[in-house]
Amino acid sequence: MEQLDILWEYQELDLIVDQYENDIKNSASRKQLLKLKKYLVDRDQYLVKLDEEANSKTDDFDRILREFESIQDTMANITKKAGSGEVKSLDEIEQMLKEGLLLQDKLKKNESELRKLINELNSFEKELEDILAKVAQAKKEFARIKKEYDNEVEKIKQEQGEVKAKRDMLAANIDKALLAKYNNLKITRTPVIAVLENDQCSGCFMSLASLVVQNVKDRKRIVECENCGRLLYYRN
Repeated sequence: MEQLDILWEYQELDLIVDQYENDIKNSASRKQLLKLKKYLVDRDQYLVKLDEEANSKTDDFDRILREFESIQDTMANITKKAGSGEVKSLDEIEQMLKEGLLLQDKLKKNESELRKLINELNSFEKELEDILAKVAQAKKEFARIKKEYDNEVEKIKQEQGEVKAKRDMLAANIDKALLAKYNNLKITRTPVIAVLENDQCSGCFMSLASLVVQNVKDRKRIVECENCGRLLYYRN
């Protein structure tokens, strides 16, 4: 059947067009770009988190520093009062000593917290510098690979366009209803047309009834595989 012969040639070109699409999708350059893109997105999100943590640590540092300075002022006032001769009773002296010892403990605690926060902030700064350097390098690499990928895609698209043109020329000679049937079948199975080989459908490898086999070989009508629904084609 001439129509099925033309449709067979159409399918061969159609499969090549699809292969070009797969070549683009499975390109090593594309996979590298997707990997770099994910890395950059992840780093960007992490930088936001790092910035929030650094701001929180800075706020803690400022708060503790204010407390530290306030304690120093209070201790200075106690020392000044003790040396001024204003303290008259033993109870006052004992109270001032207790207060001074408590303030000293708070001061030591604040000093320890401040040192810890300074170390953490320095660590944040170093980590930030390291990440920004790696992000900058990743962006350069992304731009380089993107250029290679664009060139690769342009070449593939050009070749694909030439095959598409040949395929579409064949389409003009195929019955519209048959071509529509081909396109509908292609949604769920590829290839659409299967060759009759050893009385079997080459698409699903099921053995076919003798009458079906004979109808396919007669080439007088369009015959579908009873199992998978593909169009059966017999090559003399």
